[in-house]
Amino acid sequence: MTDIVPVSYDTCSFKKADGAQVQAPPQSYVRVLPPDQIPQLQALWRRTPSKHLTERNLEDFVVQRLQEIEPGLRLVSRQLSTLAGRLDLLCMDASGSYVVVELKRMQGTDQVVGQILRYMGWVREFYHTEKVRGIIIVGKKDPTLKYAVMAAPNVQAKEFKLLID
Repeated sequence: MTDIVPVSYDTCSFKKADGAQVQAPPQSYVRVLPPDQIPQLQALWRRTPSKHLTERNLEDFVVQRLQEIEPGLRLVSRQLSTLAGRLDLLCMDASGSYVVVELKRMQGTDQVVGQILRYMGWVREFYHTEKVRGIIIVGKKDPTLKYAVMAAPNVQAKEFKLLID
């Protein structure tokens, strides 16, 4: 056993032990791959068109690569429901500050800055801390996003890129 990866089988095509049809996939289901199957799965990932990328796929992708976004970044919570809305990712950085990560699979506009500031305000109040900042991860930065982020020094925007060799 060398690798554990998320699984996306069509579990609704399976039947339960009592013969009833499975209605939904189990949460946090993983598949352990033998070493000889890992290259085949990686080849499948490379062939998957990016136009079918969902926000959930992007979230999984980002969670697996938090260290590439920022060294020392670690996950606290995913899809956290709050009075301010649902936070995509709540993380903590190497210095112990909270980091709200907001994901947009397409082009991000200045509106997402207001959204992440709202989430950051909630984190400040709920966790009784001033140590909160935000990272917006988008498929493409809109010029209005660039200017809005310039006015919010504790927020940064990053673009993600999916490469096929």
